[in-house]
Amino acid sequence: MSKSFIVPLAVRQAAKRGLKLRREHGRGGLSSRQARAAGVGSGVQRASNLVQGRVSYETVKRMLSFFRRHSAYRKYHRDKTSASYISWLLWGGTPGFEWAERTVRKEEERKDKKSVYLSFADALVKAPKVPEKYLSGLKDKEREARKKEIQRRIKEGGSYEDLPGDDAKTKPSKYSRTQLAKKVREEMNTNTKRGFIAAVHKLTGIPVRILNKVHERGAKAWATSGHRPGATQVAWSRARVYSFATGGKTQKTADADLWREYNEAKKARPSGGRYTRKIPYVGADGKFRYRYFYPGKEKKEQRASDPDRLSIGQRLKMKDKEGNIGSFKVLSVDKENEKVKLQTPKGRVVVVGLAELERTLRSQSREV
Repeated sequence: MSKSFIVPLAVRQAAKRGLKLRREHGRGGLSSRQARAAGVGSGVQRASNLVQGRVSYETVKRMLSFFRRHSAYRKYHRDKTSASYISWLLWGGTPGFEWAERTVRKEEERKDKKSVYLSFADALVKAPKVPEKYLSGLKDKEREARKKEIQRRIKEGGSYEDLPGDDAKTKPSKYSRTQLAKKVREEMNTNTKRGFIAAVHKLTGIPVRILNKVHERGAKAWATSGHRPGATQVAWSRARVYSFATGGKTQKTADADLWREYNEAKKARPSGGRYTRKIPYVGADGKFRYRYFYPGKEKKEQRASDPDRLSIGQRLKMKDKEGNIGSFKVLSVDKENEKVKLQTPKGRVVVVGLAELERTLRSQSREV
């Protein structure tokens, strides 16, 4: 049933006056028959409704539409016998305009608030889904309590306290039963996070910083999105590291970004090991990064000055005294005196010591 409203006294009086003026002057507003023929609302019918003292919300909205359309003709209202002024009164006059505008605004605001409440209720109904494996082995109240607590943590934030049912016994993760896990346990000096990460790094070559990130994500997942009954936070974190290192699911899902980072680091590291120095720079995307230099890469640059590797006709790319990069040709190599005769890009012949050539190549050039 449509909602109805009591018409204020001032609006009813304006409608009565409009009906009286229309009878006296024979103009202003349309009768019901004329309105139907024109396809618009009847001013006479509207005035009759207002005088009765109660109208529907749909009628209030029609009143507001009328007043907004006819506001442009209010300049003719100085003549109190004009058709424009009489029509205005039939729909409730200025008091009717203000009341209709106020009523519609309040109703729209109420609907907006109601829709917000409904959305919140819907969010409560659509609670986060909890995987069945996080509830396995539990029954009745304990199972329901665990489910509700996991849903609360997903929505509101994690907690590092045990969940209901965490006192249950659980079997180790399949990743904790791999050959890698067995070797890591043998390699560990101390049963700590640091000792665990160091052992995994030694056996797999995965950088410590990446293993630390995977471990921390596992600890956070244990606290925020649930875990199997009885699984400790340490076991959950280590199982995630094992999964990452042995090609498990996390390589392609939650930790795919770290796996890509590891592969990129492998390509940039010719012979493995830690970098010897790093230089900061800003990339093309505006992000701050480091350029890493590894022992294998530096040795490759140094080998260019090895007397046993230098040969007649070989070309080395270096800077000259003026700072211009050019190709220097090896003319001869004196192994006894450790001297090398080079031809500069301009055709001059110079003799340099092997030690000097080595320093130059290490600092500014590469073999071409």
